[in-house]
Amino acid sequence: MASGVPASNLTMDEIENAAEAFARAHDFDPQRDDVRELVQKLGGELGVGGPYDPDWRPYNPSLNAGEAMRVRREGMRFTIYLPPTTGMLRDNFTIAHELGHLRLHVPRYFEQHPDTTEVVVRRLGNDPPESQANRFAAALLMPQAAFRAAGEESGWDIFRLSVQFFVSRLAAQYRADFLYQRR
Repeated sequence: MASGVPASNLTMDEIENAAEAFARAHDFDPQRDDVRELVQKLGGELGVGGPYDPDWRPYNPSLNAGEAMRVRREGMRFTIYLPPTTGMLRDNFTIAHELGHLRLHVPRYFEQHPDTTEVVVRRLGNDPPESQANRFAAALLMPQAAFRAAGEESGWDIFRLSVQFFVSRLAAQYRADFLYQRR
């Protein structure tokens, strides 16, 4: 488990549906709302840098430079750590990615580890939980129907889609490539 959490049993299509249901349940519209406000609404916090974890010795700044999340079992309180060197659009995807872990993987981790009081989820490698969290983030920030409609309207202009959905061009390209192939 490079990310530190077990994979979900959901299919990728079910993860898409789970992300859109999560957005509806929390009255989150990515074209209207800031994902940072969603974190606050869920009782979470944002931090810069990363959590020091004594299990990752010796201390390595590159492993503690963000793109991680610490979740405490009690009350499911969490902190998402962002890198100090990335921009807002990139950070939006990172935040949504960590929310994917919070929804899909952290509950399973705590079920499997009943005596553990917290977990640190790291964005390392490309294990199944990382792919699942990426898919959740893409669906949360760029819902399939809205993104497809915007893509067709703009002629799949990645810059326009990036601006419209408040994500990096790389994230918009990833989503466009995926949805365009599924037409």
